[in-house]
Amino acid sequence: VPARSLLESATLVGASALGLDSELGSIAPGKRAQLIAVDLPDAVDDVEEYLVNGISPDQIAWVN
Repeated sequence: VPARSLLESATLVGASALGLDSELGSIAPGKRAQLIAVDLPDAVDDVEEYLVNGISPDQIAWVN
């Protein structure tokens, strides 16, 4: 499964399955958001693939 599809399933598709796609699942005006920032190594070419292959907790920061 492509990394992009996995991330979409965890966000847009998940919100839609719960009937919450008007409030959650994407970054858009009027929607609630809980965002993270991930510290990526310089050598990362495919961010989506990197994210789904495991990141360590010290690479993650919540964005307020």
